[in-house]
Amino acid sequence: MHDCQRTGRALGWLKWLGRLIGLAASALFLAFFIGEGVPEITESGIPAELRLFIPLLLAAIAGCVVALFRAGAGGVMQIIGGGAMGIYHLVAGGLNDLDVAVVFGVPYILAGAIAIVSSRNRAAAATDVTP
Repeated sequence: MHDCQRTGRALGWLKWLGRLIGLAASALFLAFFIGEGVPEITESGIPAELRLFIPLLLAAIAGCVVALFRAGAGGVMQIIGGGAMGIYHLVAGGLNDLDVAVVFGVPYILAGAIAIVSSRNRAAAATDVTP
């Protein structure tokens, strides 16, 4: 067995760790959004601060779903979505919202990075044809 193939199999858990992080963050943030955001939206419409944030959250969640089938592309989407959410919170709230920026951004950035690493590892194992 080639070293790349052994490494690919040994790091298979990494792919699932990234998926778990992304999907757990998505479930948590969607639960908060449904519990807190939907009632507010139905009463008074979409608040101005959510108009930009909702697409960023949905982009990161879409990245989690895409990463289930195409790890590299989904990982990039998660990193962009998580980074954009972090930047949004820093711009909207300044350094006072640094903790919120980290909580919303880091799980998707981490899950995306893991997805990209696992996809590159699988690609390297697939292209290794040495005897």
